[in-house]
Amino acid sequence: MAALAVDAEALGAAHWEAAKGGNTAEARSLLDAGAPVDWRNFKQGGSTALLAAAERGHTDTVELLLDRGADLEAKGRYGDTALVAAARRGHKETVELLVHCGADVQAKGRDGATALLMMTARGRKDTVELLLDRGADLEAKGRYGATALFSAAERGDKETVELLLDHGADLEAKSPVPLPVRPDFGATGYGPTGREVDWGGKFQLGRA
Repeated sequence: MAALAVDAEALGAAHWEAAKGGNTAEARSLLDAGAPVDWRNFKQGGSTALLAAAERGHTDTVELLLDRGADLEAKGRYGDTALVAAARRGHKETVELLVHCGADVQAKGRDGATALLMMTARGRKDTVELLLDRGADLEAKGRYGATALFSAAERGDKETVELLLDHGADLEAKSPVPLPVRPDFGATGYGPTGREVDWGGKFQLGRA
């Protein structure tokens, strides 16, 4: 029995390293040999192979692991799920695969941020739209209390701002952190939409 436990541990460790490196063929071979798909590397915060692959954007490996029954909502030491880990690093294709496979779009990371907040901050409009279509919370707030709308506005990302507004983002929400005025959004007066948001200062949101 002890030998079997050692073998499973060794296979699990090798499998985790293969997933981390995006070596899908090796990961498949190790799974076929009996490696536990959800083995946890406690030297790396209890990370599973899925978490290791997702946070590095190894989409093919993530797909393999999901096909083999990996726990989609497993969390590492700091509470990130695979979706949150991939979104934190802006891995668009990996995020979209995880969402299509049913990942919880409301999951929050160690800083309270959701995948929607993270992908908005990275300007991934198509992925933001997918997350919204899957029911992501428009008004979720990160560590400093900013919503996705604030994040997009701060970046000067007009298309994502308009997408969020079209989905019902709250124009009346207040951010505890003042955002800079972006001249390209119209620092004074009203733009084409006539919509203005007071976020500790005037910040005009206008359609292109």
